Amino acid sequence: MFYIDPDFTWLSGTTPPPSLDDAYAAALKMIRENGGAALMSIKPPYSEQEASTWWAQSEEANLWSSNNSFVPEMLNAIVASSNGSYTLQTLVSEILSNVTSWKEASGNIIGQIKHKTDQLNAIKAEVLAGSKNVMDIVNFNTDINIP
Repeated sequence: MFYIDPDFTWLSGTTPPPSLDDAYAAALKMIRENGGAALMSIKPPYSEQEASTWWAQSEEANLWSSNNSFVPEMLNAIVASSNGSYTLQTLVSEILSNVTSWKEASGNIIGQIKHKTDQLNAIKAEVLAGSKNVMDIVNFNTDINIP
Protein backbone atom coordinates (compact mmCIF):
# COMPACT_ATOMS: atom_id res chain seq x y z
CA MET A 1 0.00 0.00 0.00
CA PHE A 2 1.28 3.41 -0.93
CA TYR A 3 0.06 6.89 -0.36
CA ILE A 4 0.44 9.08 -3.45
CA ASP A 5 -0.72 12.67 -3.39
CA PRO A 6 -2.61 14.06 -6.41
CA ASP A 7 0.46 15.96 -7.67
CA PHE A 8 2.73 12.92 -7.27
CA THR A 9 5.13 14.88 -5.07
CA TRP A 10 5.09 12.43 -2.18
CA LEU A 11 5.44 8.67 -2.34
CA SER A 12 5.65 6.79 0.88
CA GLY A 13 4.45 3.69 2.67
CA THR A 14 1.14 4.46 4.28
CA THR A 15 2.24 7.74 5.84
CA PRO A 16 0.91 10.89 4.20
CA PRO A 17 3.09 14.01 4.14
CA PRO A 18 2.76 16.39 7.09
CA SER A 19 0.23 19.15 6.86
CA LEU A 20 1.42 22.63 5.98
CA ASP A 21 0.63 23.83 9.50
CA ASP A 22 2.53 20.95 11.13
CA ALA A 23 5.57 21.35 8.87
CA TYR A 24 5.60 25.12 9.37
CA ALA A 25 5.27 24.81 13.16
CA ALA A 26 8.09 22.26 13.30
CA ALA A 27 10.43 24.40 11.18
CA LEU A 28 9.64 27.55 13.18
CA LYS A 29 10.25 25.65 16.43
CA MET A 30 13.66 24.48 15.15
CA ILE A 31 14.65 28.02 14.12
CA ARG A 32 13.79 29.25 17.62
CA GLU A 33 15.53 26.35 19.36
CA ASN A 34 18.66 26.68 17.23
CA GLY A 35 18.67 30.44 17.79
CA GLY A 36 18.28 29.96 21.54
CA ALA A 37 21.16 27.48 21.60
CA ALA A 38 23.34 29.89 19.62
CA LEU A 39 22.52 32.73 22.03
CA MET A 40 23.35 30.52 25.01
CA SER A 41 26.66 29.54 23.42
CA ILE A 42 27.97 33.12 23.50
CA LYS A 43 27.43 33.41 27.26
CA PRO A 44 30.30 31.22 28.61
CA PRO A 45 32.37 31.46 30.70
CA TYR A 46 29.80 33.45 32.63
CA SER A 47 27.15 31.85 34.83
CA GLU A 48 23.45 32.49 34.36
CA GLN A 49 23.46 34.49 37.58
CA GLU A 50 26.28 36.76 36.43
CA ALA A 51 24.77 37.16 32.97
CA SER A 52 21.53 38.33 34.58
CA THR A 53 23.45 41.33 35.97
CA TRP A 54 24.94 42.42 32.63
CA TRP A 55 22.30 45.09 32.14
CA ALA A 56 23.24 46.73 35.46
CA GLN A 57 26.99 46.37 34.87
CA SER A 58 26.63 47.84 31.39
CA GLU A 59 24.50 50.75 32.60
CA GLU A 60 26.87 51.62 35.44
CA ALA A 61 29.95 51.27 33.19
CA ASN A 62 28.44 53.58 30.59
CA LEU A 63 27.37 56.16 33.19
CA TRP A 64 30.75 56.13 34.96
CA SER A 65 32.61 56.28 31.64
CA SER A 66 30.59 59.37 30.68
CA ASN A 67 30.89 61.03 34.09
CA ASN A 68 33.52 59.86 36.59
CA SER A 69 31.59 61.50 39.45
CA PHE A 70 28.82 58.90 39.01
CA VAL A 71 28.94 56.32 41.82
CA PRO A 72 28.59 52.82 40.32
CA GLU A 73 27.40 50.80 43.31
CA MET A 74 27.61 47.35 41.74
CA LEU A 75 30.94 47.99 40.05
CA ASN A 76 32.41 49.44 43.24
CA ALA A 77 31.33 46.29 45.08
CA ILE A 78 32.97 44.11 42.42
CA VAL A 79 36.21 46.10 42.67
CA ALA A 80 36.15 46.06 46.50
CA SER A 81 35.73 42.28 46.63
CA SER A 82 38.27 41.51 43.89
CA ASN A 83 41.30 41.64 46.24
CA GLY A 84 43.01 44.10 43.93
CA SER A 85 42.37 42.19 40.70
CA TYR A 86 40.42 45.14 39.36
CA THR A 87 40.43 48.89 39.49
CA LEU A 88 37.25 50.68 38.57
CA GLN A 89 38.84 51.83 35.31
CA THR A 90 39.96 48.33 34.25
CA LEU A 91 36.58 46.83 35.18
CA VAL A 92 34.70 49.51 33.23
CA SER A 93 36.96 48.98 30.22
CA GLU A 94 36.44 45.22 30.32
CA ILE A 95 32.67 45.54 30.68
CA LEU A 96 32.38 48.04 27.82
CA SER A 97 34.47 45.78 25.58
CA ASN A 98 32.36 42.74 26.52
CA VAL A 99 29.14 44.67 25.92
CA THR A 100 30.28 45.55 22.40
CA SER A 101 31.24 41.95 21.62
CA TRP A 102 28.02 40.56 23.10
CA LYS A 103 25.85 43.05 21.20
CA GLU A 104 27.55 42.19 17.91
CA ALA A 105 27.23 38.43 18.43
CA SER A 106 23.64 38.66 19.71
CA GLY A 107 22.65 40.96 16.86
CA ASN A 108 24.15 38.53 14.35
CA ILE A 109 22.17 35.60 15.81
CA ILE A 110 18.92 37.54 16.12
CA GLY A 111 19.35 38.77 12.54
CA GLN A 112 19.74 35.17 11.38
CA ILE A 113 16.61 34.12 13.29
CA LYS A 114 14.60 36.95 11.73
CA HIS A 115 15.96 36.19 8.24
CA LYS A 116 15.21 32.46 8.52
CA THR A 117 11.71 33.22 9.79
CA ASP A 118 11.10 35.58 6.86
CA GLN A 119 12.35 32.93 4.42
CA LEU A 120 10.09 30.31 6.02
CA ASN A 121 7.10 32.65 5.78
CA ALA A 122 7.86 33.27 2.10
CA ILE A 123 8.00 29.53 1.40
CA LYS A 124 4.72 29.02 3.27
CA ALA A 125 3.12 31.69 1.07
CA GLU A 126 4.48 29.91 -2.02
CA VAL A 127 3.05 26.59 -0.79
CA LEU A 128 -0.32 28.26 -0.30
CA ALA A 129 -0.05 29.78 -3.79
CA GLY A 130 0.76 26.36 -5.24
CA SER A 131 4.26 27.15 -6.54
CA LYS A 132 6.01 25.04 -3.85
CA ASN A 133 5.00 22.02 -1.83
CA VAL A 134 5.09 21.21 1.85
CA MET A 135 8.34 19.27 1.44
CA ASP A 136 10.10 22.59 0.80
CA ILE A 137 9.19 23.51 4.37
CA VAL A 138 10.06 20.06 5.73
CA ASN A 139 13.51 20.35 4.13
CA PHE A 140 14.06 24.01 5.10
CA ASN A 141 17.50 24.66 6.64
CA THR A 142 16.86 25.89 10.18
CA ASP A 143 20.53 26.11 11.19
CA ILE A 144 21.73 29.23 12.99
CA ASN A 145 25.47 29.93 12.78
CA ILE A 146 27.37 30.96 15.87
CA PRO A 147 29.49 34.05 15.12
